[in-house]
Amino acid sequence: MKVLVSDFDGTFFNKDYEKNIELVNNFVDQGNIFVIATGRNITDLRKDMDNHFIKCSYFICNDGATIFDQFMNVIYRKDLDPKLVRTMYNALSSVSYISNVYLDISTSFVTDINRPANKIVGQIIDREKCVKLANKINDYYPELFAYVSRNWVNITNRSLTKGSAIKFLEQYYNFDEYEIYTFGDGVNDISLGDYKNSYVLNSSFVTTKKNFNNIVNSFEEVIDLIK
Repeated sequence: MKVLVSDFDGTFFNKDYEKNIELVNNFVDQGNIFVIATGRNITDLRKDMDNHFIKCSYFICNDGATIFDQFMNVIYRKDLDPKLVRTMYNALSSVSYISNVYLDISTSFVTDINRPANKIVGQIIDREKCVKLANKINDYYPELFAYVSRNWVNITNRSLTKGSAIKFLEQYYNFDEYEIYTFGDGVNDISLGDYKNSYVLNSSFVTTKKNFNNIVNSFEEVIDLIK
């Protein structure tokens, strides 16, 4: 049995989405397991999934802070320190180059800083300034990981990654480490490269690609290589 863990946006969810779904469903029908690992929360993820039949056993969300099974039961969750949540929310809200700051509570985005949250996001106005802010946060708060995605500044728990979530599944369900295959394309996918059978999209940044063992051009190529 092989376990394929794939990032969602830009890798599995792209212009070939329908074809990728067919590939995955055939992969699972052969006795394998498919896992989605995303920075999105489960509600946001389901917006692009619920009208499709995808044979996915587990959903790693919020960059590894929450894991859901196929029935949407939470099997793992860890939140940020409440003090850091308030500090980071106020920090993002106080600058002019970020708008629409939210706390991600796994199922929705809120602005109530007293709610338990495992991610903080702010919409980018000036990307260059946001990158500098993320770097400062990473320098001054070793327990946090800040990064800039396409439209958002994201702040998560540094110890919680997509890779750590896979390790939880591996140990909890006794998966064979050497039968786990990972596929990503972004800075929040770097931990997927910890696995021997790791694949990265060729269009990714060079700094991301160097963390993976194999470079491919599509999700279909990953399936072809591991089936």
